[in-house]
Amino acid sequence: MKRLISFIWLFGTLAFGSVSNAQDDVGLKQGMRISKARAVVLRQGWLPNPSKHSRESPMWGLQKRIYQQGFKEIDQCAVDRPVCLLKYKKDKACLELEIEGEKAGSMRVIGWSHACEPDS
Repeated sequence: MKRLISFIWLFGTLAFGSVSNAQDDVGLKQGMRISKARAVVLRQGWLPNPSKHSRESPMWGLQKRIYQQGFKEIDQCAVDRPVCLLKYKKDKACLELEIEGEKAGSMRVIGWSHACEPDS
């Protein structure tokens, strides 16, 4: 059931656009490269926190390539578009970055949200 809810959330995000466009939220900006966004997020004390399902499931495709580039916070990727989620936690709060691009090195932030549940 949790997997279905995650899929529905990801599909809704992809179908209806970014979850947040606020330019001042946690220092992120749309279009920011993921390496820079990651540095901003980590500097503010956010910790990588992929979901339990993501940690226990085999990775493939874009998700696997991003993970191999050192982004251990990769949570999930869409199968029909080059869009993925990076997940972080800080205390009892969570942050999900929505990223887009064909290659890990050139992916950019297209949105973010705090409307998620931290997973331990």
